Amino acid sequence: MIDSHVETIVDRSIEGQAPSREEILALMKLEVGSAEVAYVRWAADVLGRRASSNTGQIYAQIGLDATPCPENCAFCSLAARNTSNEGRAEVPDGEIARYAKVFDEAGVHLISLMATAAYNFEHFLRIVATVRGAIADDMPLMANIGDITFNQAQQLKTAGIQAIYHAHRLGEGTITGIAPERRLATIASAQKAGLALMTAVEPIYQGIPLEDIADRMLEVISQKPYCSGVGVLTAVPGTTMANETPYTRRQAAYFASIMRLAAGTSIPFGTGCGNVVWVDAGTNPRGRDLSTDPGYLQSDIARLRRDLIRQEWDVPARPLPRWFH
Repeated sequence: MIDSHVETIVDRSIEGQAPSREEILALMKLEVGSAEVAYVRWAADVLGRRASSNTGQIYAQIGLDATPCPENCAFCSLAARNTSNEGRAEVPDGEIARYAKVFDEAGVHLISLMATAAYNFEHFLRIVATVRGAIADDMPLMANIGDITFNQAQQLKTAGIQAIYHAHRLGEGTITGIAPERRLATIASAQKAGLALMTAVEPIYQGIPLEDIADRMLEVISQKPYCSGVGVLTAVPGTTMANETPYTRRQAAYFASIMRLAAGTSIPFGTGCGNVVWVDAGTNPRGRDLSTDPGYLQSDIARLRRDLIRQEWDVPARPLPRWFH
């Protein structure tokens, strides 16, 4: 038997009535192996398929640099306080374009260009132009960079960027050197300039009060992103947060399912339904060694496509630009 209160919350969500903050908190306290949690995850899958027209997406990210970042996010291997690197360390422009071409030809649905806050904005615009010249016109590009002004957001849009990843993180201003107001201003500027928003509730780990996670879920939903989710902390050795205890992937996936119930069908991708998968090249903030071999990247994308299809997602051969407007 499923608890009747949980059943009511879930059934109302399926019908379009989002759970309240108090109900979100009640769901977050359930045992992850319970029948109630299984029911929540089923409902999240139903809503996610409905929200995205049952579309699965493969996204590719290219890290552009490993320059010590002045924003000093405690969880990031590229933060100035967490790395012994000195001076600028940037992936060559031609190599970035090569990765982008491989991803485009392999049939991903978006390419994200990620750079630290130390990366020169004018250089980033030149990279966008270089990548645009190497890929098909229908391939959406996303910027994952430091905080920007409205004018800079307009420049990104003009240069050929369709979306931006930006997050007002849990613990912003405490575990990072960034004022929360600055993060929120960037999100507002990007959306005002016509860029689609991808964001997340992150980083979650066991030191974060559940109330803070619930509040951030509701904040993210109010920002109307086209793609979102819950990002679990990667405790990278050598970083300031290396000893924090991340939630398990199973727990994080459940939190994302709760967020899906709260979002309903307002967010097409991510958020508890598993219809977005990623492949990476270049540098990364989690200290992973990434393959630079085109053959490996192509085979990885083919594997991700098969996985989505086996989970009964419809995976387009090419991007569907309508999701990024």
